[in-house]
Amino acid sequence: MKKIIISLAVIAAVSAMVAGGTIAYFTASDTSENNTFTTGNMEIYINENGIYNDSTTGNGLPFEEDNMSPGNSWGYNYAAVANKGSIPFNWEFTLNKTSDVQGIGGGNLYNVLKVKIEAVANPDGTIRQYDYVAGFNCQNDSLNWQEIYGQEAENQTTTTEVIDDNDGFIANGTYPDQLGLINPGKGVCFRFTTYLDGNLVNVNGSDVDDDKFQNANVVYEMVVDAYQTNDPGHSFP
Repeated sequence: MKKIIISLAVIAAVSAMVAGGTIAYFTASDTSENNTFTTGNMEIYINENGIYNDSTTGNGLPFEEDNMSPGNSWGYNYAAVANKGSIPFNWEFTLNKTSDVQGIGGGNLYNVLKVKIEAVANPDGTIRQYDYVAGFNCQNDSLNWQEIYGQEAENQTTTTEVIDDNDGFIANGTYPDQLGLINPGKGVCFRFTTYLDGNLVNVNGSDVDDDKFQNANVVYEMVVDAYQTNDPGHSFP
C-alpha cells in the first residue's frame, strides 16, 4: 500500500512539473536587409526630324510648308516618338492649332487644310518599334508605311461627299489618337503629307472661294501624351 502511495505521489509531481514548466526547441534566425521598392518612370519623347542616332539626339526643326496652293500636296514631314522611361505606355498625339492668320479674303487655312498621316508597320499591321538607343532613321520611303489617318486626303473632295476622318481635315487638330503601346527603349516612326484640294472644300463639305485663302497661315503644336497600359481611362487597341 505504501508503494502505491509513493508511486502516485511521483506521478503527481511529474504531472505538476509538466503542467507548470516549459518545453524548449532548437531555433535559429536570420535577417534579409535593404529590401527596396522603387517605382518606374514614364518619359515620352518626340523627335521632329524622324532620326535617332543615340539617346541624346535632340529635336529636329518644326514642320514648315510655304507657298501652298490649291491642287497640290507637300512632301513628307517625318517624326519619331520614343519611350525613354522604364515602363511601357500607351500613347496618343494631337495637333493643336495655336495661331492663324486669315487670307486676304478672310479664309481660315485650318478649315481647308488636309493631312495624311502614316506610320511604319510590321507585316501583321502593328506599328513597328525600333531601338532608339541603337539608332533608327524614319526618313526612308522603302519602309512599310501604313496610313493611319486621312487615307483619302489626296483625293479630290466634292460637295456631295460625306466628310469623315478618311478625308484628313485637321481643323480640330485631334487626330490620330490611341496609337497603342511603346515599350521602354523603343521608338516608332510616322510621317505627314499635307494637301490642298484643287477645289477647296471646308470641313463641313461646303464649297468655298479659293481666292479667300491667299496669304493665309496657320500654326499647330504637336502634343504627345503617355499613359500607363493599365489605365482604364486610356485603354487603347
